[in-house]
Formats: sequence, C-alpha cells, structure tokens
Amino acid sequence: MFVMKATAITLLLLTFALPDKAQQVSLQVAGRWIALPQEEMQTEIKPGWTIAGRKLKDTQVVYLWGKTSKQITDDRRPAFLVEPAEGETLVDYALIRLKERRDHRRLPNAVLRKCSYTRLEPDNFIVQAEGEKAFRCTPCTDFASGEYVLINLRQTLSENQAGYKAYSVSIP
Repeated sequence: MFVMKATAITLLLLTFALPDKAQQVSLQVAGRWIALPQEEMQTEIKPGWTIAGRKLKDTQVVYLWGKTSKQITDDRRPAFLVEPAEGETLVDYALIRLKERRDHRRLPNAVLRKCSYTRLEPDNFIVQAEGEKAFRCTPCTDFASGEYVLINLRQTLSENQAGYKAYSVSIP
C-alpha cells in the first residue's frame, strides 16, 4: 500500500516537474544559429495631467532597458529560426520596430495590436520547415536599420507580469 502511494506521488511530482515545451527563437549570424534570450519588457504607468480639477488619462509605456540589443544581425534581412510553443502558430509572431530613446527602447504603443508590425507569414517572409516543428523565416525585403523585437502577438499582461516577453535584435 505504501509503495503504491509513494509511486503515485513520485509520478505526480515528475509530471509537474517536466517543463512545458517553450518557444525557441534563433538568429542566423555569420552562417551559424545563435539562440536569442527571451527578455521581459518593463511596463510603466505615467500619470496624466490634472487640469481644473479633472484628471486626464494615464498613459502606459512598455520598454526594454538599454539603448541597443545585445544581438546584432549581419545584414538587413535577418533569418530567424522559430519553434512555436504548444498551442501557438507561426503567424502569432511578429517583428515590431522599437522607438529608440536615450537609455531605452520602447514599443510605439502599449497595446501590441495597435503597433505597426510585420507578421511571420508567407506574404512578408520566405518560410521553410526545419526539422519537426521549427520554421526558418527570411524576410522578402530589407528592413530599415534600428531596434526590433520578435514577439508573440497573442500575449496579454497579467497582474503579476511586468511586461511582454520578446526577443530583441538590432539591425545595422
């Protein structure tokens, strides 16, 4: 009896200990695939003005700290290797150009759907299957130089989450 309970508890713990399959994103630099680290964007609420006793709307700013990304591409058509997580599809991902500030990079709009973005779909990228679940995505046209993030558009912010999870890249 005790052995059966211990076995059942062990199997239960192993089930919860196994990590879920998370998405993986890599960037091709100098012919090699470099894994991009997932960064969490910071969210800041800037208070609105008070005019004649009426408070105007607060604004939300979503940003990544630092002037540039740690990963720089070697050309203006960066090739990405994307392996979506369980329940995600490739078209959930998009490339968004960030606005550059003195000490940080920010999303043009705090709401992802309101930002101008380029989805990873065949209209914008050459998509090729790599392995069982990964896709190689190469842009059809050159991107302008600047700071970009590859982000899952279906993300929503929860109370315990500081910001969206994204993969940043710098295009020279």
